Amino acid sequence: MKRFSNWKSIYNTSMCMTYASFIGLALKTYSIPINWTVGNELLRHTLGAILIVVHIWATFEQYEVLGMFGWFFGDFFMDEFSAHLEYTGIYRYLNNPEIMSGAAFFGLALISGSKLVFTLAVIRHLSQLWFLSTVENPHMRKLYGDSLRSDAGFVKVIKKVARKNARLLESRAGRHAPEIKRVAKEVKGTFDKVYSETAEALEEFLAVSKPKISGVVQDTKVLLQQSRERLIISRVANDLSHYDSTKYHLSIIPSALDDSSSFHLGEPIRVKWTAPSHHSRRDWIGIYRVGANAHSQVTKVSSLGMWVPVHDEEWDGDIPLDLHRPNRPDVDSEGEVVFQADKLPWQCGTYEIRYHHAGKYNVMSMVGPIKIFVDKPATLDFQSVRSSLARIVPLCLDSDPSLIPLSCKASEDGITEVDGRDPDDFRFWSESQAKRISKAIVQAFGVELTREVIIADANLGALANRILVSRDLLSQ
Repeated sequence: MKRFSNWKSIYNTSMCMTYASFIGLALKTYSIPINWTVGNELLRHTLGAILIVVHIWATFEQYEVLGMFGWFFGDFFMDEFSAHLEYTGIYRYLNNPEIMSGAAFFGLALISGSKLVFTLAVIRHLSQLWFLSTVENPHMRKLYGDSLRSDAGFVKVIKKVARKNARLLESRAGRHAPEIKRVAKEVKGTFDKVYSETAEALEEFLAVSKPKISGVVQDTKVLLQQSRERLIISRVANDLSHYDSTKYHLSIIPSALDDSSSFHLGEPIRVKWTAPSHHSRRDWIGIYRVGANAHSQVTKVSSLGMWVPVHDEEWDGDIPLDLHRPNRPDVDSEGEVVFQADKLPWQCGTYEIRYHHAGKYNVMSMVGPIKIFVDKPATLDFQSVRSSLARIVPLCLDSDPSLIPLSCKASEDGITEVDGRDPDDFRFWSESQAKRISKAIVQAFGVELTREVIIADANLGALANRILVSRDLLSQ
């Protein structure tokens, strides 16, 4: 189910990008005719509009018959369905109405009058034919067997009419009938040859381009992962001359688990700060991946919500309460802030912490690097996986005694009371806590479990068993 959901997102995104980019190119190359009655301008626009309408109609007809499951090729991902075909709607007349989905591309090519747009429309149509012949049709034959018809209703009608006219022509052709048959066979053979050579050329092109395409896909994946961070920020303060940055200082309180600058995923990170007199009460501190910011004087990427105010009473969420309040206090100050819960990074890696001035993005002090890691068992057996989960889950649940498993509290505080539930059971306050556990499990065990699965299990032993079964399936 998870891979089908991911595929739907990828397929829908790529399809929308294809249409949007093609329409953008057509608009870029299009110019409004000065005189619609000169040449073939009116004809081109009329035929193009008709093709676009045919495309839209065919698309809606397909979706009405296939629904969400068939539209996103659900039978490639799931086995729990009836392997039986029923030809209704547009499928009564066409086996592959997807071919008509290229009509809008040729319609836009006609309207724009651009050779480039027409070339791309042809390439897109050939790619669609290649996909149908080498991927979809073999899969359909394998899946549905004899229930897959060879000729569509429209093709049957055309063949019937063609056979009738052929017999009529043969009866009237007399002695020229053999020659007409020979010419017809030659023409048919020519079309078959052109089709097969085109398919071979396209397959060869894709085979040669596969390394480049793979590289582009990998680069795109990296860019998408980092896109949320690449938010250029231009808001900087203009009163820095009044402040001495050497009097700002940050220091990290070592981890309570091992007294080092390495923190387990989900473990609160405490930071001490000092600032000079008259520092802005709208100062704030953020945590970032090492290398995400190219400059040490100005932060140019989004904190993604991983920041805390120096003076919490001066903020209402992300908004300063009053921009015109005077700076306080009049003496040097120091304090402590804590990164915890959703203010923490829930991805292992190396991070740095930055002190920012007056609600802006000027960096007054910086400390790091600090390492965030996750506990990975040396061997994958039930006891080791459960022990790792016993460390991961409480941190993901903010170490809330009312949420964490009783077995974890017993190991920490000697508490052994049982309130009628399994000692390994745990609870949630929000779905974000289940999402944290999901992220931690992926990084610790290489197994992806959805939030719904984690909420349904909500038990250390059940999750450990599920992780081991998933690992066995992946290894096979």
